[in-house]
Formats: sequence, structure tokens, C-alpha cells
Amino acid sequence: MLVVLLVSLVLLNSCNAAVILWKRASLGSLPGTQYDGIGTYYDTGMGSCGKKDTNDELIVAINKAQMGNGPNPNTNPHCGRYVFVQGSDGSTKAKIEDTCPTCGSGSLDLSPAGN
Repeated sequence: MLVVLLVSLVLLNSCNAAVILWKRASLGSLPGTQYDGIGTYYDTGMGSCGKKDTNDELIVAINKAQMGNGPNPNTNPHCGRYVFVQGSDGSTKAKIEDTCPTCGSGSLDLSPAGN
């Protein structure tokens, strides 16, 4: 899923907001795979990527299954990748810095800055 540089992952939350995860930091018009899920918000802190985040940063935690943390989640290749979030109020990009252990497949958590 995230082996090739041009592969992306698209997540849909219950508010019809699309989230596109790019393997590279720059966003482009790459195709993606669509998933259905729920978008929620959480208070950030020490994320599974090993970085202490704050609520004013645009941070995303993706569900445990799709994050796929290995023995050392700090080295997860998803860490530092960007997602493009598009909803009825507009769009923004956020960085993957955490895992959402209670989120189902296709679901994600956004920092309050993404609210």
C-alpha cells in the first residue's frame, strides 16, 4: 500500500471529509484508495512517532491496523507523512504523528487545530 512513492491512501470520515495520505511530503493529484471511517478529535501529546505534539499543530492519528506499528513505532514509515483533509468547510493538510488505538479501519483522529 505504501511501498511505491506514488501510492496514496484515502480515508472518508462520517462527515464526508476525505483524507488523502501521501507517501511524499508534497501533495499532488495522485490516485488513492477510498475507505469509510469516522473522523474524531483528540488532545495531542507524546505521539507514537516519538514526538511531543501540541493541540495547535495540524496532527493526525490513524487507526492502529492501518498505522501498522512494528516493534519500534518511532520508526514507522507513516510518521511524518502528510494527509490532505477536505470537508464541507474547506481543506487542509496535516502530519501523521500518532496512532489511534480505538479507531476502526479507515478512521482517524485529528488534533483540535484541525477542527
